[in-house]
Amino acid sequence: MSTTKNTEQKVNKGGFKRFILLQLFLLYLIVLLYLCFFSETFGRYSHEDVAINLIPFREINRFFGNISSLGWEAFLINIFGNIAAFMPFGFFEAMFIKDGNIKKATVFSGFFSILIELMQLLTRVGTCDIDDVILNTLGALLGALIHKAIMGRFRVEGDNDGI
Repeated sequence: MSTTKNTEQKVNKGGFKRFILLQLFLLYLIVLLYLCFFSETFGRYSHEDVAINLIPFREINRFFGNISSLGWEAFLINIFGNIAAFMPFGFFEAMFIKDGNIKKATVFSGFFSILIELMQLLTRVGTCDIDDVILNTLGALLGALIHKAIMGRFRVEGDNDGI
């Protein structure tokens, strides 16, 4: 009977942990969507004209090639900000996907980034930019790799709950 009780306690503890992590993920998504659609600090206001870039690496190369004229702050926000913004997405996705599958987490994150860019295009808020998709997906990949590294270090033998 004690084995059943221990198993129930482990399930309850795992369920609570998943619940808390899901709440953190939802809070992260709210902040991410705010930054993508409502933050005036990041230029999120409605444009009359459509702002779109469909040429891969055009904006990335522009920022790398013009750091002195664009400024370090703009460079860091555009390049590293897009990467950093999606690292938690990849981390959480790897956590919630069975076996922490990095490929699935990265592909799903890429599709989510495309959805955000298409919504920016439709709402004319921000710029629909393929380079953002590239940088966001890279950030998600890094987040998933960090998750895998952490879980590889701290996984207890026989613990297969993915978190």
